[in-house]
Amino acid sequence: MKLIALAAAALLPMFATQPAFAFKWIYLREAKELIGSTSEEEGDTDFRATCRAGGKAEIGIGAAEGIGTGEGELVSVTLTASAQTLTIDGHSRKSPNFEMTAGVELRTEVDAKDAVFRLLGESGAIRVSGKTIKATWPANGRAAATRAFVKACFQR
Repeated sequence: MKLIALAAAALLPMFATQPAFAFKWIYLREAKELIGSTSEEEGDTDFRATCRAGGKAEIGIGAAEGIGTGEGELVSVTLTASAQTLTIDGHSRKSPNFEMTAGVELRTEVDAKDAVFRLLGESGAIRVSGKTIKATWPANGRAAATRAFVKACFQR
């Protein structure tokens, strides 16, 4: 019995430090979308930027965690990377994947000069915080995916 307990104690940290799903950043060329999310099947996005007409992009943050009720109330999140801190204000809306996930997100519209794209283009992890969200977005592939999105959406 002691041997089983020792084996379990030795293996527990290994499982506790392994993320259940890998976080990834991708740029979807056909949809002109920048997505940050886990690879969880039928999961929702942590970050979404969708190119819109007129040099604008629709930003969605926190659908995987849930920001607000989805009924249009004002919500905000704070993104922190290195010494930079950025607060993003928007309205709580149902995510594009709401039918599958019941996800609600902060949604707002920005232009090419918005500081969110500079922050996403930096190296290192980004800490996300708000009333109902505490998360960390890793850097793996984020800067390259952000550059591809900004180029396709704003530089014609």
